[in-house]
Amino acid sequence: MGKGKKRGKQKATGKQETTVTTETTETVETPQPSTSRQSDEHVQAVAESVAALAEMGKGKKRGKQKAAGKQETTVTTETTETIETPQPSTSRQSDEHVQAVAESVAALQLEAGPSTSGGVKSKDAREKLEKEIVEAIKPQQRYEFVKRPGYGRIGERVGLTVNYFLMKVDKLSFYHYDVVIEVLSGDQASAAGDEKLKKIKGRETNHQVIRQMIESNQSRNQLFYGFYPVFDGEKNMYTAKDLNIPETGIRLKVALKDGGRERNFYVTLKLVRYISYDRRTPLSEDLCLQISQVIETLLVYAAKFSMNPKVSIRSSIFNPDSEKKELGENKFLNFGYYSNVKYTKSGWVCNVDRAAAVFNDGGPLLNVFEKLGVRISPPYFINDNDRNKLKKKLNRLKIFVTHLAYRRKYTFEGLTERTVSTTIINIDGKDMSVRDYFEQKYGAVLKKQLGKSKLEPNLPCVIVGRDKYLPLEVCILLPNQPAQGKLSEEILSQMTRQSQIRPRERFQVIEESRNSMCSDANNYIQQFGVSIDQRPMHVEGRVLPLPRLQNKDVRDSPSPFQPQSFGSWRMTRPDKHFFLAVPLRTWLLFNFDTGLKPNEISSFVGKLIEVASRYGVIISNPIERATLSYSQFKGQIGSRLFDRALKNMKNLQLLMFIIPKEDGLYEEIKQAGDVMYGLPSQCIASKHFRPQRKGGRQFPPMVLNDDYIGNVLQKVNFRLGGINTILDYRSKPKYLKERTM
Repeated sequence: MGKGKKRGKQKATGKQETTVTTETTETVETPQPSTSRQSDEHVQAVAESVAALAEMGKGKKRGKQKAAGKQETTVTTETTETIETPQPSTSRQSDEHVQAVAESVAALQLEAGPSTSGGVKSKDAREKLEKEIVEAIKPQQRYEFVKRPGYGRIGERVGLTVNYFLMKVDKLSFYHYDVVIEVLSGDQASAAGDEKLKKIKGRETNHQVIRQMIESNQSRNQLFYGFYPVFDGEKNMYTAKDLNIPETGIRLKVALKDGGRERNFYVTLKLVRYISYDRRTPLSEDLCLQISQVIETLLVYAAKFSMNPKVSIRSSIFNPDSEKKELGENKFLNFGYYSNVKYTKSGWVCNVDRAAAVFNDGGPLLNVFEKLGVRISPPYFINDNDRNKLKKKLNRLKIFVTHLAYRRKYTFEGLTERTVSTTIINIDGKDMSVRDYFEQKYGAVLKKQLGKSKLEPNLPCVIVGRDKYLPLEVCILLPNQPAQGKLSEEILSQMTRQSQIRPRERFQVIEESRNSMCSDANNYIQQFGVSIDQRPMHVEGRVLPLPRLQNKDVRDSPSPFQPQSFGSWRMTRPDKHFFLAVPLRTWLLFNFDTGLKPNEISSFVGKLIEVASRYGVIISNPIERATLSYSQFKGQIGSRLFDRALKNMKNLQLLMFIIPKEDGLYEEIKQAGDVMYGLPSQCIASKHFRPQRKGGRQFPPMVLNDDYIGNVLQKVNFRLGGINTILDYRSKPKYLKERTM
C-alpha cells in the first residue's frame, strides 16, 4: 500500500465500489492509543493505509461518480480482508484532510528515520509517530448539534422543588498533582540498598497512606502546613496552595502502621497543572469537567476523613453505624447520599440524592457460614458445594485474626479441601500441620480466646494467599464491607421494598444529607472558595394530560379508555381484554418446592385459567406437571429440562416454574430460557402459595389474588408475542403517527 504500490482499478457498477488492490498480506488497522507496544510493521501498515486513502481522494476528483444505492469504499488485500472507511455521516473528513494526513505521515517517517528492521528508528520515535498518526486522522470538523426549537406549553404549570442546591463558585483556583504510591517490600532489600518497590492500586490503602503523609507534614514550615489537600484514592491530589516542589517532583517516605506491624511506602508528587477560574473565565467542556471533578473529590474525601468517618463507594457516602435493615445472608441495607456537581444555566449546582447499598455483617467465620446457609456441626466436614458457595459469597473480603496481640488483616480467598490436621506447612525446614503449629505456638492464646487449647481437627483452613493458611476458628470477618458481585433475587426484592419512601420524607433526608455533607467538608470548601445553598432549588414544570389508551372489550372490539389519576388503571369495571391476546395451549409446569401440595398447585392453575378468560386469553391445562428437587438439577436446567422439552414436544410455547428461595435457580432458568434456547419462561415464587398475614389477620395466598394473577398474565402474554395495551391513535402526537425507528 506504499507509494510504489498504488496501481488500483476502479469500477463503477450498480453499487459503486472503489478498491485498491495491494501485494501485501498485512491487515490494516487504525492504531489505538493503548498501553500495548505496537510493532514497527503495524505503524508502517497504518502509514500505507493513510497513503491509500489519499490516493482514493485523488481518484474521486478525476472523474464523475454516479451513486446508486449505498456507496462503499474498501481497501482489499490478498488475504481478502475488507476495511470499511468511515461514512460521511460519521467522520466528515475532506479529501484535502486525507491528503494532509498522508503528507504528515510521510514527513514523520522521514523524521523518525529507518531502523535496521525497516521500521522506526527508536522506541521514542516510534511512540511519537504512533501518537502523531492518531492525532492526524482525527476528524477536523466540529459537530454542531441541532438546537432546541422551543419549549413546551401543553399541560398544567406547577412549581417543583428539585434535589439540586445552588453553589457559589465566584473564584476558584487549585493545583493538580499526580500521585504515585509504592510500597517498600522486604526489609532486607531496604538494608542492602536495593529497594524493591511495588505500586499500590487499592483505594483504601492509598487513602490511608496519603492521610498519614498529610498528618505527618502539617507542622510549621512543613509541606502541608496551613491547608487541607484532597485526594481521589487513585492518582490525583488537589490543593488550594502551591506546594513549591521541584518540576521533576518530590518523593516522600511514609511509615504506616497496620495493626502491630509497620509498612514503608514512597509517595511521589508531581505538579500536573494550575487551574484558575472566576465568573469572567470562558467555560470550556474540559474546564467544566476539571472543576466538577475537584469539588466532587473534595466532598467525598472530606466525609471519609471527618470527625465521624464514613464509608465511600465511588461518589456515594454511607454511615454503616447508623440505622441498619437486615436482609439475611449476613447482609444489611444501609442508606446514605450521593452527590455530583454540574454546570447549568442557573450556574454551578450540586445534585444530592438518597443512596442505598448492601454491606456485609462481621463476626466469627463459623457464625457467618451459618448465616449464609452452611451449618457446620460435628464432625465438621464441609462438602464441595458448600465450599464453593462460601468462596463465592466471601471472596476477597477482609478478615482479621484473634491469636495475635494486634488485628492483623488478611484477604479471604477460599477454604482448603484438606482439614486443619492434614494441611501441611513448612516451618524452618520442618513439615508440620497447621493445627500442630498453632497449638504449639499459640496454645495459651487459643485457650483464652476459644476456651480450649485444641483446634477442631476436621475443619478446613482459610486460604489467605499462596501457601498461606489460617485455622478457621481464629478468623473473624471484618464488619461493614460493601457487598461485592451479583446479589440474589431475594436480596434485590428486599432492597426495593425497604428503600421505598414518600417524597416528603425523601426530601427531608436529602436536606439532612446536604447539611451533613457541608458540615464534614466545611474546612475544605472554605479554602477552595466554594459554598452550597441550604435550600433546594425551585423550578417550574408541567403536568401533561393523560393519554387515552386502548384495549379490546368483551366482544373483541377496540375499546379506548382514560387512565385514572397518576396513570393507573384496572382491567375490570368494565372488563377489558388484552389488545392482542395469544392463546397458551402447549406449556409445562415444573415445581421446585417439594413442600407444596398437589391441590395447592391445582388451585393456582385453575385461578390462572379463570382470570385469563376474563382478559381474553385462552389457556389450556399444562401438558405436564412435575415436582422436582433443585439439588438434582443444579447446573443442568438447560440440558435436562429445556432441551428435552423442545425435542419431545412440538409447538412448545412456555415453561412455567414454581421456585423457592434458592441461590442460582432463577438465574439458571433465565439463562437457559432467554440465552441458550430462546424459549419463554415464567417463574412464580413459592412463597406466594402460602397464606399472607397482615395486621394480625390472615389472607388467602397471593396466587389466588386476581390482581397478582393479572400481573403474571401481562408478562406471559407479552412473552408469547401478544400486545397488552396500546396508545389510542387519537392520542398519538404527529411524530408517533408516522413510521419511525
